[in-house]
Amino acid sequence: MGGIVEYLALTDVEAGLNAAEAQALRDLLQILSHEIMNSLTPIVSLSVTAEELFAEGGKDLPSPLITEALATIRRRAEGLDKFVRGYRDLARLPAPDLAPVDLNALLRETQRIFEARWAESVTLELCLHPTRVVVRVDKAQIEQALLNLLNNAAEACESQPSPRVQVAVEVTDGAATIIVRDNGIGLDPSVRDQIFQPFVSFKTNGNGIGLSLARQIVLGHGGSLGVDTLETESPWKTAFRMRL
Repeated sequence: MGGIVEYLALTDVEAGLNAAEAQALRDLLQILSHEIMNSLTPIVSLSVTAEELFAEGGKDLPSPLITEALATIRRRAEGLDKFVRGYRDLARLPAPDLAPVDLNALLRETQRIFEARWAESVTLELCLHPTRVVVRVDKAQIEQALLNLLNNAAEACESQPSPRVQVAVEVTDGAATIIVRDNGIGLDPSVRDQIFQPFVSFKTNGNGIGLSLARQIVLGHGGSLGVDTLETESPWKTAFRMRL
């Protein structure tokens, strides 16, 4: 009756932000400590074993035992080195050097790199946009993000009878979207929120870097990278959507 009334509410969000930051730090430290201890514990244990074998065996040292111990130490040390390098790559990701790039041409180049590794085991379908699509991106970074998604898709479906990966391009509302699909085993809904976390992997030999790095690259471009919810009757089991 008295006309339009406007209300302005001010909420202090500093406490919430601080709590979120503290939780993120705890999560990161937990991941780092877990991965480092997974490598250091066997290294320390086997180093002690090797030392004892040398001390007790002398010239009559059983070579298979010491060889196995040293080989395991080397493997775990290499694994730890790989982990640290992956963490460094995430931490040192440079700002993108933006320049106009033909998206269809970029996808063709990425296809050639992918097929050099997977041509004999996985089929890649390329669904390009019918018109020329030009995006301002860092070509090298986006290519790396795409390869990470494609390799992830290939690893997910290579055990299937007819493993297939598809890359499609959509243009809506002035933005280009790249969709990477595969017909692998699918993604457990319970882990959808975890797959982009650094060093979190649900594969036997995964290091948890590929998807996390891909997302960091896309976010650095002001875009987004997420997982689509697919229909039950869809021939595809997983689909990643990269919006640039």
